Formats: sequence, C-alpha cells, structure tokens
Amino acid sequence: MTFRVNSLRVQLLAALFLPTVISAITWQALSASDRDIPKEASSSVETLGYRGTASCDACHTDAHTYGTGGRDDRGDWIRGNEMAVWSSDDIHSQAFQLLKESPITERMAKGLGKTKVQLLSDQACLNCHFPFSENIHNSPTVSPIPEGVNCEACHGPAEKWIGPHSQLDWRRKSPADKRSLGMRDMSDAVDQAELCLTCHVGQKSKSSFENRFVTHEMYAAGHPPLPSVEVATFSNVLPHHWRYSDEKEAAFSAWFDQFKAKRQSDPRITNANDWQEKYWPAATKRGDRSRTKLVVLGSVVAIRKTMEWLRQDSIEAETWPHLEYYDCQACHHELRISDKSWRQKRTSATGKPGRPMLRRWPEIGVELAQSFATTDSKGDQVPNVTAELQHLDQLFGAKPFGNPADITPVARDVEKKCNDLLTILDGLKYGPSDSIRLFKLLARLATRDERLLDYDSARQVGWALRIFWEDAGNQIIDDKSKNDELKKQLEEVDRLVDLSLPGRKRTEEPRQQIGLPYAAVSDYDAEEFANRLNKINQLLSDNPTASR
Repeated sequence: MTFRVNSLRVQLLAALFLPTVISAITWQALSASDRDIPKEASSSVETLGYRGTASCDACHTDAHTYGTGGRDDRGDWIRGNEMAVWSSDDIHSQAFQLLKESPITERMAKGLGKTKVQLLSDQACLNCHFPFSENIHNSPTVSPIPEGVNCEACHGPAEKWIGPHSQLDWRRKSPADKRSLGMRDMSDAVDQAELCLTCHVGQKSKSSFENRFVTHEMYAAGHPPLPSVEVATFSNVLPHHWRYSDEKEAAFSAWFDQFKAKRQSDPRITNANDWQEKYWPAATKRGDRSRTKLVVLGSVVAIRKTMEWLRQDSIEAETWPHLEYYDCQACHHELRISDKSWRQKRTSATGKPGRPMLRRWPEIGVELAQSFATTDSKGDQVPNVTAELQHLDQLFGAKPFGNPADITPVARDVEKKCNDLLTILDGLKYGPSDSIRLFKLLARLATRDERLLDYDSARQVGWALRIFWEDAGNQIIDDKSKNDELKKQLEEVDRLVDLSLPGRKRTEEPRQQIGLPYAAVSDYDAEEFANRLNKINQLLSDNPTASR
C-alpha cells in the first residue's frame, strides 16, 4: 500500500476531530474573491456534500481485504484496488500537482498578469484541476490537500450514497435510485462521455464552479492546446480501475440468476418482467463490448457539448468570436509551399478557404454513429446530424467567424438531433460482430471522396479502429495472413499520428503529460494517412455497408 493511501486514512481521522482546522487549511489557497462568489441556483445533486477519497479507502485499496462492515458479495464485480490504481497510476490524481509544479503555470501567470499563487486559487483553473462545487467548503472530511480529479469528481458527491453503497442491497437499486442519491452512473456510455468531455471539450455554466473551458486568452498565455479526445481510449489508459461489462459477465450471470429467482417476492417489483428494465437495464446487453459502444456514442456527445455552448442566448455580437472553439491548427501550423501542403489540397468545410472553422475531430465519429444507426431494427428515423453540421459550416463561412445570430438557432437544432441520435444508439447492440462491422465502416468513411483528415480527426480514426480491433478479438478478417497484414497497417497508422497517451511519470515534460505531441502535429501528412487507410480497405474482404 502506498504512503499516499495510508495518509488518506490519517486525513480522515484528522477531519473527524478537527473539521474547523482542516476546512481552513483546505481553502487557504483560495482568494477572497473566489470564496465570496454568490451561489447560483443548483440541482439537488450539486448541493450534496463531499466526503473525500479517504471514505473510499477501506474497500477499494487492497484487492484481498474488505473494509469493516463491508459487503461480502464483491466477487469479480470490482477489482478492489481502485484507490491504489488511481493514486499510483492515474494522471488525474496529479491534476492539481501538475498545475502547481509545472513551469507552464509560471509562464501563464505572467502572461495573464497574475501571480502563481493567484492562478492556483483561480476557479477557472480549479474547475478542471480540482473539480468540486462550492459545497466542498462545508465538507470537513475532504482531504486538506487538493487531490486532483478524484473519486467524487467522477462518481458524484458521496454525502448520501457512501453509506448505502457499502450495503448488500446497493446492487438491487436501479440506476435512477442511485442517481437520486447523487451518484453518477459511470457505466452509462452517455453519462461517462458527458462527464469526461466537460473538461476535455469544455462547458459553459451559470455557476462559476461549473464553468470548464480553456479560453483563447489561456492558450495565448501558454496553456497547451487540448488534444482531440476519444473517450474509450482515454478511459482505458488511465489505466481503467473498473471491470468492463464483458469482463464481469460470469459474476453478473450468477447474481442475475439469483435475483431473478427472488424477483416475485420483491415488493418493489409489480410486474414479473419489469425486474429487467427497472433494476438492471444492462441485463439486456450481455455480450456487449462497452468500449465499442463508448467510441460510437462519444463523438456525438462531443458535438453536443460544443452545441450547448454555441446555442446559448448569452452569446452577444460584441463578445464574438470565442476563438477557443475554432480549429487551432487551421491557423497555427507550419507554412509550406502549395505542392507540399495537404491543407491547401483539401476542400474547405466552410466553402471558402481561409475562413476559421469549428474543430473538426468529432465529426467523423458522428458520421460513423449515424451510418451505424441508419437501419436500426426498430425502424426509428435516424436524424441527419451531419447535414446540420454542414449547414453550420456554411454559416461560419458566410463571413469570417460567422454571425452568432444565425449560428445559435442551428446549433440548438444540432443539439436536439444529437440527443435523438444518442437515444437510438443507446438501444443498439455492440457485440464482437458489431465491432468488426464498425471497423470496416469507419475505414471506408475515413477515405470516402478522397477526403484528407486533419491531425486530430485522424487520431480519432486511429483510436477507434484500435478499440474495434481489440473488441473483435484482434481478428477482423478470417484469412490469417490478411489479418496479420491488417495488424501491420494499424501499427503504421499508430506511427503516423502517435496514438500513445502519457502515463503518470513525473520525469516527463509537462507538455507530454498534457498529451499533445507537437512534433507529430507539425510532421503529420494527411495524404500519407489516407494512403495507409486505402491499404486497409484493400485488405478488407467485403464491402461494408450501413445496413444491419
């Protein structure tokens, strides 16, 4: 057990006896202006108190022991060492330390006309590097040391669920029951993507504690540009401290059969069939590959997050444009003569070369998701999100940066269509055969009409292909020799766009920890990437279609 985890127990005991002292220590770094920010109206979940990582320590540190009074049915459902993995290997646990120790913070503070101490207490920084709502001030058991992005930052403030969570009956609670206690359902693909992308894409909020986005001013002062995000890949290399649904199917089946046998005596169940939909919706999805599903839904959520910001009525002409939502690399890149510049060879999405565009990387994922859902067995009408995005592109091309009065209503419509598409996608199956079909479909879409993808979009394709490959059992083609060659081509894709993500190594440069490989961006050749995908398509034995 690490010293850090042991220290958490000490922090918990100290918090129980010295709440006043700890509360003062916890927030001594915050400026008076931050502490005095008026509270916004918030939901019941946002007003719940936090209990800190020490409250999770007893049951989630050592895989071979249980906490006192802990439930005895853990089995293969959880790893049991989640806290140890998070504290030792997950870079999120160092989110605040990175902010505190990185030389980038010094440079940013100078560029923004602040001191480093001021920047460390700036809510705009803390919202991603130590994300909690204002009620953490009244949570005496929270660690006096900022813990970065910790358990409750993802799973929700634990005031109401930490007790019931340790009881045997917890597993029999429906997702809705758990949400009512403030726990986020991180097994839900939409919920997980939504949460991750609040920082990795950004979100606007009336609450100063929920505003999470890197402004163009921050970028200009030195904040590294945020890379594109494929949520399933990013989650997997944290490393993931949970068991995926397909990893715990044996344990799930045993429990599920027992629960079915008891369902008729359960007073909460009024219908012999509603045990499944009400208490364990995942029961209908046994055999699914949760990572494949997260890939498909993640890009749609990413587009929705951007639309949430664009459609806000608070956007006014005098504050336009907000450059942080545009494609940084469209302007900030190495200049090359025309016959060597793939950027000049590709067709401008806005219809007018040189007009700033929104970031492109989620769009190919939306195109994939829409194609995958086109002929759903339920016959649902799949909304044409890509057509609306093309309309939005034209509005951004009408004049430099576009007219917010024209953009806002279209963004609202895109957001609605994303919601409708996510509803359809959430009901589809994502088994190994679907991973194969998605692999083939994405390879074709990525090269359709001789398109040239920007670096961030190309990485999205590479990450998604790798997830589909792994979820298909590393076999897309029956012919072994062709499948081996396909693996080699995927390795070349990795080489071209650097699909690696940083681990938590204190010796790495801060910009490497952020995960933006500057040299790879500068050296990226969209034509070479397209050629590699064409070779992959040639290896695929059949012609993939959108039909199910």
